[in-house]
Amino acid sequence: MSGFSLEEVARLAGLSERRVSALVEAKILTPHGPDRDPRFSFRDLVLCRSAKTLADARVSLERLTGALAEIKAQLPDAMPLSGVGLSAEGRRVVARDDRVCWEVESGQVRFDFGEAMASDPGAVVNLGGSESELDEPASEPAMTGLEWFDLGLELEPTHPDQARDAYRRALELEPLDKEARLNLARLLRRAGLVDAAEAQYRLGADLNPDDARPVVHLGLLLEGQARWWDAVAAYEQAVERAPKTADVFRRLAGLYERLGDSTRALRAMKTYRTLTEPSA
Repeated sequence: MSGFSLEEVARLAGLSERRVSALVEAKILTPHGPDRDPRFSFRDLVLCRSAKTLADARVSLERLTGALAEIKAQLPDAMPLSGVGLSAEGRRVVARDDRVCWEVESGQVRFDFGEAMASDPGAVVNLGGSESELDEPASEPAMTGLEWFDLGLELEPTHPDQARDAYRRALELEPLDKEARLNLARLLRRAGLVDAAEAQYRLGADLNPDDARPVVHLGLLLEGQARWWDAVAAYEQAVERAPKTADVFRRLAGLYERLGDSTRALRAMKTYRTLTEPSA
């Protein structure tokens, strides 16, 4: 059955199963399937991760449940909850989406005023009163790029589709995250989404010109599609970035032999042997 089990959601979100069940009873989470084995969506998991932020701030279960109910009612169904940060500021639960933040329980809206931000990037302007006044710095998003990456690693063995979503979220926050992009591309390739995987490898190569790994993996992908000359170009780019990558020279030797260029094949094989043979 698709989706996450109660045990998986609790473990991945860092909540107790009792607290997750309380969110179900409050109709904040809407699992599908039989009551004895409910299945939760990726959106449910993200919402539980937000709940963990409030639980860590010692917000009571009653207030936590009420705040999440308000958040769910205020957001369109199509809007991802990953972009909403939740925090406890004193007795207030504050939500933030992009540059807008609001007090969940009162509905009081705040906005990061551009000119104020220029002098104090952490300041927000409170639009609830008759005059604008600076308030405390708003909270950061509930999940960082690293947290999304870690979630992707946890999801890979059992929920690769959701792991891809987690890596995408990580890259939205940290576009230069090399590992997240490589992992996303690998999962796309494994799922048969070859064009999407190729695009991620090429983007990773462009964004990280000193990293040979994206072009090595690109070469492997192209070789698997029998795009021999494209694979050669990728491997040649890889050895420019990492001249001592022995296995790439072995692959180049095989490709050049296949393409009828015995001179280059011998040269690549000689380099491979030089790199792999033990020094005297």
